[in-house]
Amino acid sequence: GQRDWIPSLARPLAKWLWKRLELTLIRKCRAIATVTEPIAENYSKHHRRVEVLRNFPFLPSINLNAIDSKRDRRACVFAGALERARNLRNSVLSLGRLRRRAVAVSLWLAGICESSEDKDETLGLVESEGVKDQVRYFGVLSHSDTLDLLARAGIGLVNYLPNQNSLNGLPIKFFECMALGLPIVYSN
Repeated sequence: GQRDWIPSLARPLAKWLWKRLELTLIRKCRAIATVTEPIAENYSKHHRRVEVLRNFPFLPSINLNAIDSKRDRRACVFAGALERARNLRNSVLSLGRLRRRAVAVSLWLAGICESSEDKDETLGLVESEGVKDQVRYFGVLSHSDTLDLLARAGIGLVNYLPNQNSLNGLPIKFFECMALGLPIVYSN
């Protein structure tokens, strides 16, 4: 999950220490900026000036004119941190299930894989599901190259697992896919 790098016995203490530090730091701020109302409500309990600044994509950086001509309708794309919380496991399992039903779909991945365990797990699953020829890793891309990759795909994946960081957030990738007219597989 979110804090796998902290030994499990130390997590309650680390959480308590972080909350104390966070409250101390919040009180020293002139204002707090968040990206969603639920997050703002949480901080409003501790600070009188909390503002919501939504994290929408910068539309002039998206070339909307050449999108449809470049689309691979059978390609799903996930661009972002390649980690367990981003639900890549279920994406790969779904790819395997589709292959067994004779539906050829590609999975394009772009981003950094911060954990070698997550990388090994995903690659092992790609191998065991027999979809190695359907998965393509593009590496870490610039923002404009990421938008170009999204524009060339047929389906965007923003299917995060329900953890504390994703429950109240609105990932910018969701809005970028919408701006590109890309259908999205999005977790609730």
